[in-house]
Amino acid sequence: MNASVDMFMASSIMVLLVLASFYGITEVSEIYWGRTPEGLLERGREVARYLLLSPGEPADWGVETSGAPTHLGLAEEGSDRPYKLNIDKVSRLRPGGRYALTYSQLWEALGVKDLSFRIELETLFDVSLSLSSAEDLGSETRYTFQIHTSMGGLPLSVDVKWYALVRDYIASGSSSTDGGGEGTVSLTLPNSLSGSALLVVLARTGSDLLSFGVLQFGHRAQEPRPNGSYLTLTPLNYTLYIDMNYPGESLIGARVLTYNYEFNLTEKGEGAYAIPRLLDPSPMVLVVTGLNGTEYFAEWVSYPPVPLEVGAGMEPDYSVSGVSSAEYLVEVAGVLYRVRVSVRRPET
Repeated sequence: MNASVDMFMASSIMVLLVLASFYGITEVSEIYWGRTPEGLLERGREVARYLLLSPGEPADWGVETSGAPTHLGLAEEGSDRPYKLNIDKVSRLRPGGRYALTYSQLWEALGVKDLSFRIELETLFDVSLSLSSAEDLGSETRYTFQIHTSMGGLPLSVDVKWYALVRDYIASGSSSTDGGGEGTVSLTLPNSLSGSALLVVLARTGSDLLSFGVLQFGHRAQEPRPNGSYLTLTPLNYTLYIDMNYPGESLIGARVLTYNYEFNLTEKGEGAYAIPRLLDPSPMVLVVTGLNGTEYFAEWVSYPPVPLEVGAGMEPDYSVSGVSSAEYLVEVAGVLYRVRVSVRRPET
């Protein structure tokens, strides 16, 4: 019985993915104050499809480290599949990165002068992590973490590969979540080390949908500061660029974590590390550890950057006009993600 249910679910998901790749998964028009701008929904669809199906100009603008495209499009140049996005074009959308494009540059390149827009990219299912217990065993500390996985608010059973990092130490293992989307990870870290630590979980369903979650925690140290407090991490063109936020910081190491692989990154220049081009599809989580004074830190970024939000606000407080939103399934570096493109007409 369970095997039949799993087979039906996997088949249904794959049919949905194929259809959604061509037609999008949802298209909705949200109207505030009862006003319905004529044709806004159709224009929103046109904008979304142009962004996701066109490579833009120049077609390789994603790897540029300066300047903006003359025409904004996120598609992989020369791809034989629709809705396949270029990893570096997506990466340059991430606010705060070294080579990030401003919303003004994006708006000018899109060329739709009478509309504001917003782009959001996320994994297809959620991975939530929480620390449930920490036990001092003398020479080491045992941690237990809870994992919850869900899709669209419904529990999801997945296989899990986890990594725990503090300073130059890394532990790894495998786990899973049950039919209720619940699972645990139990691990130990040596008490000879202390500082900000990370639990990185990469998850995969039986139908090869992938997602990830990251949790910061203090190992024999106070609660860590928010991610991005010490470093600005920018992945682009399979290079990780590292900018230090404070003078006197020093780096301990840089790693890439995927579902099946873990590698130390090779330094290719000051503040720049080479990211391997792995054939195995998986989100890539890039982790950098270092020291600021007496504080050992661990920070991360994913490649492509997820979750991603860039563009104008779409909440009712921002507009008394209509907002049109469309969601699509897209592929980035062999992994499926959900993208939402929203447009609104400014108040007239």
